Amino acid sequence: NGRSSYLVSAELTFNDVNRIGGKWRNLLQLGRIGGLRSEFHQPFGEGGAFYLQPMLQFRGESLPIWSGAVVQQAEYRLRRREFALEAGYSPVPHWRLGLAVFGGKDQVRRVIGDPQDFPSGSERYAGLRARATWDSLDSIDFPGRGVRANAELLAFQPWSGAALDGQVARISVDWARSWDRYHLLLGTRLASAFDDQASFQAQSFLGGFLNLSGYAERSVLAPQAALARAVLYRRTGDTSALFALPLYLGASLEAGNAWARRSQFGQGQPIFG
Repeated sequence: NGRSSYLVSAELTFNDVNRIGGKWRNLLQLGRIGGLRSEFHQPFGEGGAFYLQPMLQFRGESLPIWSGAVVQQAEYRLRRREFALEAGYSPVPHWRLGLAVFGGKDQVRRVIGDPQDFPSGSERYAGLRARATWDSLDSIDFPGRGVRANAELLAFQPWSGAALDGQVARISVDWARSWDRYHLLLGTRLASAFDDQASFQAQSFLGGFLNLSGYAERSVLAPQAALARAVLYRRTGDTSALFALPLYLGASLEAGNAWARRSQFGQGQPIFG
């Protein structure tokens, strides 16, 4: 359709910046998603089981608005400023429990669309985030074995002029198994805004690679969402070579949907990716 998008990113990580194993990670992005994210991970206690992690982020991204996930009606440019301070506990390498206080501001500027139907605006938010993660996957991109389960609860609070007040829960599970060069990945995603908030922070997104692959990235959004997927893939080429190219061939079956209200959850036909 005559459009193009690009994304260039660079990451700079400083390890052991102090005597107790502090790590400073910085991510710079340019293009459809642009901005800077900086976080400092400071372990402490016996074996570094506890940690503190402050984070600061400036982010801008293009956000298309679709009708039926097929016809684009508008496009926004989202600018986000956010900070967070998380304290956590990791009793074993696979487990992580965290509690964070966060706050920020989203500002959306309409780039394409009818100003009557798609106004520009801004939104302040603040609150607490609790999450628990079990991660034994052997690869973040193409896992061959292991499980990753993550549960997160956001509790928005009307602090310092923030307008949001409500809770959002998100759960995701991925399971991987391999037989020689063949790998199977099964996964599910569930998200629910308890009070059906229409705010941007309460939305969950579907669309994009292995997240309803047949639809544009983040083209399906609503406060309630569900997704299930099965992915089968095989690594090709000479895996024993010193400079082997990790090339994978495979196929996926994905099904999900999004709903504006909790009372509608599960209704209607699923969208297949």
